[in-house]
Amino acid sequence: MVELVEKNDFVELSFVGKDSDGNVFEQTKGKPVLVVAGVGQVLPGLDEKLVGSEVGKKTSVVVPKDKAFGDRRTDLVGLVPLASFQKQGVTPQVGQVVELDGKRARVQSVAGGRVRVDFNHELAGKDLSYEYTVEKRFSMPQAKLDALSKDQLFSAPVKLEGESVTVSIGSDKPKDANFIVAKLRFIDFALRYAGAKKVVFNEEYALPKEKVHEKG
Repeated sequence: MVELVEKNDFVELSFVGKDSDGNVFEQTKGKPVLVVAGVGQVLPGLDEKLVGSEVGKKTSVVVPKDKAFGDRRTDLVGLVPLASFQKQGVTPQVGQVVELDGKRARVQSVAGGRVRVDFNHELAGKDLSYEYTVEKRFSMPQAKLDALSKDQLFSAPVKLEGESVTVSIGSDKPKDANFIVAKLRFIDFALRYAGAKKVVFNEEYALPKEKVHEKG
């Protein structure tokens, strides 16, 4: 039986993206990525094709520039005083990616005390292509939550009762800054795409074993 992807389905996606010259600019390595279909997590041209795709079938799609990174804009190219970089201890080099006012830019030239920078995305103005395969599809709430937990929370147990979700995190799991980010992402996706109205985390904390031993 043919299985087709619907909007808001969670899918495990393997893909290779190439620019108009055939250069690979992104690809999944080792394992597929978890994506919510049809909600803008990938480029519009790919996202549109993803909805309706057949699970397990390798598919190709050409993504025109207007559904990728758009046209190149001349107003996003400008000159910046070299002194601005030197104040930050940076010696700009042609091709270097720098951050200015919180935005990424690529250095095009350095001359006469000025640095020419380009704020356009490096793939702006180019048509792109993808070869992709939807490896798995998750459409039911519990299946979505389990897939999300596997992706974000080291497969922590997830219990769904009605519209309430409970996640149990043991004391052996790291709870660092990365955990906080993953936790917030889980909550966001559970509420928006998995039918949950409430998400509860039960987290256990304990001193590392060596510290417990020292106190004993």
